[in-house]
Amino acid sequence: MISYAKLEPENAEKAIEIAKIGGDFLIETSYGEDCALKGLPRTYMINDTDAKQECVPDEPRQRKNMIMMIYPAEAGVNYIELSKVTGDKKYFDAAMHIANFYKDTVLPNGSWPLLMSAKSGEKTSEKCCVAFIISQFLRMIGEETKEQIWFDIDKKYIEYITKTCHEKYDWQAQFEDAP
Repeated sequence: MISYAKLEPENAEKAIEIAKIGGDFLIETSYGEDCALKGLPRTYMINDTDAKQECVPDEPRQRKNMIMMIYPAEAGVNYIELSKVTGDKKYFDAAMHIANFYKDTVLPNGSWPLLMSAKSGEKTSEKCCVAFIISQFLRMIGEETKEQIWFDIDKKYIEYITKTCHEKYDWQAQFEDAP
C-alpha cells in the first residue's frame, strides 16, 4: 500500500491507512511473551479449527508453531517504510525488535536456520536462509541507526550466500512446498 500511495498520490491517504491496519495486525498477532520468538510476526496463521480441515495443505499445518526466518525481515522492511511514511515510532520499534533477533541468533556461518520453533526457539530445519530480503533489511536498519554492526552482519551473510550458494551452486529450497 505504501508503494501504491507513491504511485497514486490521490489515493495515498487511504492507502497509508490500509498499510497501518496491516502493520498493526502483524504487530498484534506476533508471537507473545510465552514464545521464544516473541515479537516476531507469524509465518503461519493457522488456528486449531483450520488445522483440522482437509483444505489446508499438509506443510503449513505441520508448521503451525514454526516460523520461516526469511519472513520477519520482509515484515521489518515494511515496518521501516511504514514508520517513515507515518512518523509512528512503533513500526520502527517493531523493526528493531526483529533486527535484534537476527543479530542475537546469527549462526557462525553468517546465516540463520530457515525454520525455527516458536515455542523453543530451536532450529527445526538443517537448511539456512538464502533470501536477499534479509540483507536489504539489515542494511536499512544500519542506514537508520548508523550502527556498523548491521553492515557487518550483512557482509557476513552475503559471504555465506557467495561461498555456499553462488560458488557451489547450492540454492537450497526456501519455500514451504519444498521440505
